[in-house]
Amino acid sequence: MSQEVVISVLTPDRVGLIAGVTQAIYAAGGNICAISQTVLQGYFTIILIAAVPDECTPEQLQKAVEASGRAGELSVLVRPRRRGALPMGPMPSGDRFVLTMSGRDQPGLLARIAAYLASRGINIEDLAAHTDGGRFLLMGELTLPAREDVRQVYIDLEALVPTPDAVVTLQHINVFVATTEIGFRHRSVLSPRACSERKTY
Repeated sequence: MSQEVVISVLTPDRVGLIAGVTQAIYAAGGNICAISQTVLQGYFTIILIAAVPDECTPEQLQKAVEASGRAGELSVLVRPRRRGALPMGPMPSGDRFVLTMSGRDQPGLLARIAAYLASRGINIEDLAAHTDGGRFLLMGELTLPAREDVRQVYIDLEALVPTPDAVVTLQHINVFVATTEIGFRHRSVLSPRACSERKTY
């Protein structure tokens, strides 16, 4: 029999970290079910779900993953995955939208955006944001409940970034995917170098 565990790792970035972590899980008899990894301003972070044998305790797996790095290098947390536990109630259902925002950086901006979305019952499914030369750049995937007025949400989000050069878009994920794919193909046909020169955030 097997059990599912959630594993998270945080450490300064270097080459070979994913190889070490995944090999440690495999050596413990585990199978990775899902994984999400990123590097944020020089820090490597990963969260994954793995199925491991019942006899492999979270403490044993934590030590095995820690041993895949240098002494004291990896901050590792392993805990059992509790499938049926939804202490705050079920997550809202609805359509997915992609939010992009850019403008002059302001302290507390991300907190205001997150608080507004929470107040409307809008769940943040995925989020990436950073500052660059005094500007903030944000991209997120949201689930808007069916009752929500998408136009009003867009107006409210624009009001949260009142700088003159702010840019806010809120698109249904199907529209975002379709327009992004069309734009990518268009640039590829017109200019073979366009993809390599294009910056993404």
